[in-house]
This record gives sequence, C-alpha cells and structure tokens, in this order.
Amino acid sequence: MLLDRLTRHLILNYHFAPNAGLLNGKMGGVVFFGRYAEHTGKAYFREYAEELLDEVFDMVHENIPINFVDGLCGIGWGVEYLIQNSLMEGDSDDVLEDIDKKVIERDPLYIEDLSLHTGLRGVLMYVTARLTTARKDRHYAPFPGEYLERIQKRIALIPAADFENEPALKDAVLLFEKCTAGQTVNGSDLPAITDEFYGVSPENFKNLNYCPIGIYQGLTGVAFKSIRS
Repeated sequence: MLLDRLTRHLILNYHFAPNAGLLNGKMGGVVFFGRYAEHTGKAYFREYAEELLDEVFDMVHENIPINFVDGLCGIGWGVEYLIQNSLMEGDSDDVLEDIDKKVIERDPLYIEDLSLHTGLRGVLMYVTARLTTARKDRHYAPFPGEYLERIQKRIALIPAADFENEPALKDAVLLFEKCTAGQTVNGSDLPAITDEFYGVSPENFKNLNYCPIGIYQGLTGVAFKSIRS
C-alpha cells in the first residue's frame, strides 16, 4: 500500500529535512504525523511528531524569514493547527510568544507580495490562527493593536481586482476582519490543510528518494491526501 510505504519513508527521513518550514520542511512532518496519529489511533506517531517539533524549534534562528512556506508564519500556523484541532496539547501563547514578536518586526504595510507562500496572505493565515485560538486569559493579546491596524491599512490598499482574481485572499481578509471585530468564530474557521497547500504532487513513486519530502509538491502532500480521502 502506497500510504504505508510513504509513512515508513517519512519516518526515516524527516530527521534529515533541510529546513524547519511548514510546506517544504520539517514542520510539515510535524503536522502530518500529528494528523496520522489521530487517523491510526497509534500514540507512537504523536510521539514522533513531538520529537520533530522539538527539532523545528532547535532550527529556528534570527535569520529565518517570516513567510508561510519556509518561515515563522508557517511554523506558527502549524502549531495552531495541531492545538486547535486537538492533535497536540499545549498553550500556543507560551509556545509562540517569540515567533509573534519576530513576526511583528516586519511592517505589513510594506509587504508588496500578496501570496500565501511568501506574502501578505501567509501573514494573515498566521495572525488569524493566533486570534482564533481559545485561550485561558481572554485579555491576552498576541499582537499589539497598532500592528493589526497596519495590516488593515495594507488591506485597504489592495485593488478590488485582486480580490476578484484571488478568492482565497478575499476569504483570508474576511476572516481577519471577523477576528479583529471580535466576532465569534466557528469550527469552519479552524486552521485546516487545504488543496492549495499541495501544489502539483509527484506521480512517480519508484524511488522515493528522488521526490521532495514536504507537503508542497512532495511526498507528505501525497500522504496527507491519502488519509483525507
């Protein structure tokens, strides 16, 4: 069975993933094995995910970008995905405090790129995930009001045509506005792995060592889609 073969390969190789990121790197393994533990009911896979998460944070350094594909926003989003979907236990406010501080160092008003992977939408994905999380201290704010206002100002500059051409961008903006307006979020607003995360998946599995390991255009994406079907 392909899924079993993929899982064995991922277990053997994720410790050697070259970067910490969500879509191309080690954080992708964390979220997959967190979900796979639920899928199989086997605690071993959750323990493996927790091992990888420790390695992810060991790889986080001052020069890591804030982007979603390989940087801090994707890593932080992955943590929220696990906790909000009850795949791991923990307090994301404690885990992600340092990432929050690094993310707000980048002024969103000057982010020209609107994409998920490297631009504003990736930042929105992370920020809204942090704003939607259930927290013990309701007064805790992961981001200062001035930072959220800068995001709102950047959103106001987006041409209407971009929203028409990119429905996912419009959805991300609407969720951000819902969160900042203090509206109640529901289950459909929880962080979720979507088809957009996968890109074009590999098709030839004769030698898995020649295939990228990550979620995006890689073996983890194929495995994720297998357990979703």
